[in-house]
Amino acid sequence: MEEKILAKLDSMQNQIMHEMNQKMDDLKASILGEVKQEIKEEVSGIKKDVDGIKQKVDSLQKEFIELKEDVQVISDQMVVLENDYGRKINIMYEELTARNERTEALEKNWMSTQKRVDKNSAFIFSHENRIAALEKAK
Repeated sequence: MEEKILAKLDSMQNQIMHEMNQKMDDLKASILGEVKQEIKEEVSGIKKDVDGIKQKVDSLQKEFIELKEDVQVISDQMVVLENDYGRKINIMYEELTARNERTEALEKNWMSTQKRVDKNSAFIFSHENRIAALEKAK
C-alpha cells in the first residue's frame, strides 16, 4: 500500500510539476510576447526618429550645397570686381602719387626761383641805391 501511495504521490508530483512547467511556459511566452511587442514599438519609434533626422540632414545638405554655390558665385564676383576696379584704383593711386610728386617738384623749383628773384631784387635795389648815391655825389 505504501508503494501505491508513493506511486500516487509521484504521479501527483509529476502532474503538478508538468502543470507548473506548462504555466511557466505560458507565462514565459506571454511575457516574451509583451516584451517583443514593446521592443517592436520602440524600434518603430526609433526608426521614425531616424527617418526624421535623415530628412533634416538631407535638407541641411541641400542648404549647404546651395550656400556653397552662392559663396562661389560671390567669390567669383569679388575676383571680377577686384580685377576690374582694383587695377583702376591702383592706376588712380599711382596717378595721384605722380601728380603730388610733380607738384612738390614744381613747388621746390618755384620756391628756389622765388628765392633767387628775391636775392636778385635785393641786389638790384641795393645796386640802384648805390648808383643813385653816386649820381648825387657827382
